[in-house]
Amino acid sequence: MTTDLRVITWVLMPLPLVFVGAAVMAPAPMRPLFVGVSALIVLIYASIWFWSRPTWLEVEGGRFQIIWPLRTRSLGLDEVERAEIVSAGELRDRYGLGMRIGAGGLWGGFGLLAFRSVTFAMYVSRSDRFVLVWLRGQRPLMVTPDDPEAFVAALGRGR
Repeated sequence: MTTDLRVITWVLMPLPLVFVGAAVMAPAPMRPLFVGVSALIVLIYASIWFWSRPTWLEVEGGRFQIIWPLRTRSLGLDEVERAEIVSAGELRDRYGLGMRIGAGGLWGGFGLLAFRSVTFAMYVSRSDRFVLVWLRGQRPLMVTPDDPEAFVAALGRGR
């Protein structure tokens, strides 16, 4: 993770404990509300961890896979048109400002990133460099593998 996302994650992580602490300090009629909010936040965090935040990206055996703890998306490398590495500045220059639809801040950004001209399926844990994966007949992907150059090369070798 880049420093900005790491800081946001560390700021957000204790939030459920803040609401539990508020429940302890609150008058009796308000306690269930604070406990409920804390439980809701924990549920949101768990859904991000298990469903929205990929564990790893894999290019192997003619397939490109995005692997989460509870699911996997598998694409044939023949579905990949091209892949390119872009910086945050290049992305902004090319597409302008985008609107995130999904989770953002906790461990990265996950969901959709919509610009006027294109909407990416976004699975990022960095905010400085991205790999854009253009797919045939499908929404393009924005990912942040550990080694972008090797990842792009592996996608290219499989086509």
